[in-house]
Amino acid sequence: MKTLTKVTAGVLIAALLAGLVSYSGSLTQNRIHLVDKKEDNGAPPLRFHFALIAEDMGSSFWQSVKAGAQKSAKTYQAAVEFDGPIVQDEDEELKCLNIAIAANVDGIAVYVPDKTKFRPLINKAVGKGISVVTIESDDAGSSRKSYIGPDSYDIGIAQGDLVREAANGQSNVALILGGNFALNSDLSESLLKGFQAGIRMDSGIQVQSVQNSSNGYFKAEEIIRNILYKYPSVNTVVCTSENDTSEIVQVLIDLNRIKSMTVIGYSNSAKIRDYIRNSVIFGSAYENPEETGSQCIRCLTDLRGKTNIPSVIKTSVYSITKNNLVNYPGGS
Repeated sequence: MKTLTKVTAGVLIAALLAGLVSYSGSLTQNRIHLVDKKEDNGAPPLRFHFALIAEDMGSSFWQSVKAGAQKSAKTYQAAVEFDGPIVQDEDEELKCLNIAIAANVDGIAVYVPDKTKFRPLINKAVGKGISVVTIESDDAGSSRKSYIGPDSYDIGIAQGDLVREAANGQSNVALILGGNFALNSDLSESLLKGFQAGIRMDSGIQVQSVQNSSNGYFKAEEIIRNILYKYPSVNTVVCTSENDTSEIVQVLIDLNRIKSMTVIGYSNSAKIRDYIRNSVIFGSAYENPEETGSQCIRCLTDLRGKTNIPSVIKTSVYSITKNNLVNYPGGS
């Protein structure tokens, strides 16, 4: 019986060690390497260990956030784990947050898709002495120290201004809420208020429909087809995510409606810029994700140094049309 117990214990220990090796390998894979090998000997020691937990690591947006964090991490001598699901998955993101807390990192920047699920873990992390900031989507009722990202009200104003610029005083608008705005009611309500403020001076601009594209892939395609059927007077579509913009553009091209419909997109990706350059869409509102990633690392570093930081740190919101496209690579 004693022999059996020893064997069982040995198996359990071996399994635990294997799991730790696997976890360590995962962290190494996701870690943002801060120092080239040739500089290892002369490099100053790393001061902090942070975790940046993304909504979907596979997207170009979050890869840009990572790039901004990487640049800032070199300045502040920090090691940063960039983790999260490859595509949107709340449960997987919660697992990553639990791992970061168990690893007792110095600080965490986390995207919050659902306050009820994420708030207990944020509060747990802060209770353990881990500095936490939220990124892109906030939970002001949690113990997080700061929210870092664009103000959705400002995004709404920017998109309203683009509609006014394109409309010449007369437009019937359908607004399709995607991305962060489809998942977070606080963000969407703030954006809608900003949009209404942006168009307020033009009484000829009316919002005919507001739709949410959160329920799966190609939802925006289904929505725009329904809008064209139910709201034939709509001549302007406003999108709040890059994916929705692309889906809607494709439908309008397929239906030969692209010339009769004004599209306001979201993002300044190469694809969106090509749409603008070729007059497929009028313009786009966007933010700078590298700025957001950089601010996260700076704020987490300040918090470890006991420096007070604002509870909200707004990153900039911009607009792009053909008029300022020349400022971009390959611009006309």
